[in-house]
Amino acid sequence: MPSIARLVGRLGGSAVGLAPVGRLALHATGVHGCVFFLHRFHEPGREPPGDHPALLAANLAWLRRIGVDLVTVETIVRAGLEGRVLPRPSVAFTIDDGYRDFLTVAAPVFERYDCPATVFLATEFLDRRRMLWWDRVEWIVLGTRRPRLTLAIGAHHVDEAVPAARSGRTALAARCSRAMEHVADTEKVALIDALAAQLEVEVPAEAPEAFAPLTWDEVRALHARGFQFAPHTVTHPILAQTSDAQCADEVATSVRRLREEVARPTPILAYPNGRPYAFGLREERVVAENGLLAAVTTDGAWLRRGVPGPDAPFRVGRVPYFEEPYRFRASVLGLFGRPSPSTS
Repeated sequence: MPSIARLVGRLGGSAVGLAPVGRLALHATGVHGCVFFLHRFHEPGREPPGDHPALLAANLAWLRRIGVDLVTVETIVRAGLEGRVLPRPSVAFTIDDGYRDFLTVAAPVFERYDCPATVFLATEFLDRRRMLWWDRVEWIVLGTRRPRLTLAIGAHHVDEAVPAARSGRTALAARCSRAMEHVADTEKVALIDALAAQLEVEVPAEAPEAFAPLTWDEVRALHARGFQFAPHTVTHPILAQTSDAQCADEVATSVRRLREEVARPTPILAYPNGRPYAFGLREERVVAENGLLAAVTTDGAWLRRGVPGPDAPFRVGRVPYFEEPYRFRASVLGLFGRPSPSTS
């Protein structure tokens, strides 16, 4: 690593808040850009919490000060497919799932800094047919009056007292959801039904306000304001845990629904979960068969002196968004994460 990059690491990233230092550090580390992924945004008095709009604004302002180009993920992908190197270091923001707090909290911040954003939509969620599956788990655990949770999730056996505090219940629900990522999707659905029965909680078909999605009318209004929308499957399963038929339908139906509702959706899929165990060659083939240009992962990769190459369009890496300014700046500079193996 060049000496300036070592210096930035020792300073904990705070010095790069100054525009000249930030520009110098960006040049020295050789990082040409990254694609961030986010999910929820904070609204006062609402649980669960999310990323804070004031910190998002501060991070976008810093990117503007150091001269980073704020682009869409499609811009980065198309450059890679065409063998082009983007003229300047570039950052793209993506938001997964389609929660309504993108409209109420995040969109005005992105607009203030003329920053494009692409939202990946789980279409059944927007069709208001069912809550997202991990939200169903959280709803059940938060709402139960039963004292104990006992559930066998694959090789993982959960047998715990249900905490009194909301934070403890949220953590317990998260542990259950993480375990459910590693079982077949049909088993996961049955496990959630069994959990609801055991804990004696009725799950509403339509998401309550704290877990609410955008409406399709809101999607179209946001699209008219310049935001981009792309498919994220129908029910947000771990695709590697689905059958061939379900995998094909999850991708094809989400692409079709988006094309029915949005004039020009972005032709890129975000794999649910997006970690290496969540997709494979089968999923890449299905994405290609549906006429999409690319697919994005959550594999923590940033781009060094280039863009995702044409040899790997269906595994474009994204970096988790850390809202603390030090961690965010370090991510942009490539001090967190790793280089993308698909960099041209």
